[in-house]
Amino acid sequence: MVRTSDGEERGGKITSVSPFPFTVRRFPYDDRKGAEIWPNGARMAMFIYTCPEEWEWGKKEPLSPPGTYVVPGEPSSGLSTRSAVNFGFEVGLRRLRDIFKQHDMKMTLATTGNACELHPEIIKELSDLGHEIAAHGFSEGTPPSFLSREEQRKDIENSLSIIMSLTGKRPKGWWSPAALCDANTIELLAEAGLLYHGDLQDDELPYFIDTNAGTIVEIPYNMVVNVNDFFVFITARRSTSENLAYLKSTFDAYYEAAGTTPLYMIYGTHPFVSGRPDTAYCFSKFLEYVQQKKEVWFPSYTQAAEWWQSRYGKGYGR
Repeated sequence: MVRTSDGEERGGKITSVSPFPFTVRRFPYDDRKGAEIWPNGARMAMFIYTCPEEWEWGKKEPLSPPGTYVVPGEPSSGLSTRSAVNFGFEVGLRRLRDIFKQHDMKMTLATTGNACELHPEIIKELSDLGHEIAAHGFSEGTPPSFLSREEQRKDIENSLSIIMSLTGKRPKGWWSPAALCDANTIELLAEAGLLYHGDLQDDELPYFIDTNAGTIVEIPYNMVVNVNDFFVFITARRSTSENLAYLKSTFDAYYEAAGTTPLYMIYGTHPFVSGRPDTAYCFSKFLEYVQQKKEVWFPSYTQAAEWWQSRYGKGYGR
């Protein structure tokens, strides 16, 4: 057992998350081999998410929409770019909705507050269908790390309030735009009572972060070799068949590794990318492929965080 800064004894190895002033409790890697980490004997978890995101159009923000073509001399918030993003709400998100229904799966949507304001009908519909709505800041163009602590607090409160007002459900999790956060972000999310956070990149299993404001479950992201539709379909410039082969072979690598050391894989999508016919085809075929594999758990982020909290909140004993 270890004693945390608040004097409570808890199990698990504690290390510092430099340069953050927090302690973490993670399942030590060398103890994972052969451990039954996921429910029902699953060797790995597979997270599928989609990000319905909007920007504050007409306002210069730190981040502009990626993956869209901007004519030289045109502002990044020009009409062509905005219409490319808007495709995701008018068509793409609805196509993804139908794909998830076809595969009898629920997705986690990390959505921005302004997306809820601009496209309330489809986001509320997805919430009503049982898909999880997580918070993703007010605007995709302004990550928390560009804001002061007080500005971050207001952004978090505003984002949570907008989603709650639209769906009737308070989000339990948060991913920052572009996964850009700082120490203030994590502490403020714990202060707001959120269950999980998904920006950090230092593990392939969830872990606990203990802050002065409380504890939050970290479900780390992976920006290195990111299995994300931006990089798979836009950056690489492969054919549809090559993209599908890449997704399958990547999953196979995770699946094989998980046979020794349990882990999870994340596949991230965006409606204006994966909602188009060729990319949607790949996505549907990929889901069909991974659903045929044994010992794979397909939780929402909240389900995974609640599992981690209930199973390991008091320590990482087998």
